Amino acid sequence: MYIGQTGHGNARTLRARFDAYFQPTKIRKRARIARMMEKWQDHLVFYFAPLATVPDLKSLEVGLNDALIPPCVTGDFSPAIREAVRAFP
Repeated sequence: MYIGQTGHGNARTLRARFDAYFQPTKIRKRARIARMMEKWQDHLVFYFAPLATVPDLKSLEVGLNDALIPPCVTGDFSPAIREAVRAFP
């Protein structure tokens, strides 16, 4: 449903990012995330992958989003995929 990254260069810890999804005031501005949590909260599973080395996390995130096209992601795609995703809202 959603792929995101936290860690290197990001001040929020994994715990803080996870907790934010359960606080309506924190996700209100993110309509797709808010809708996901409202409809599917009891059925969602949270996965994470700790990495031994710190790659370019942004490129990794974009690559995963491009490959999977999660329905709740709005902008973290490569330009070509972003254009295709916007064509089918």
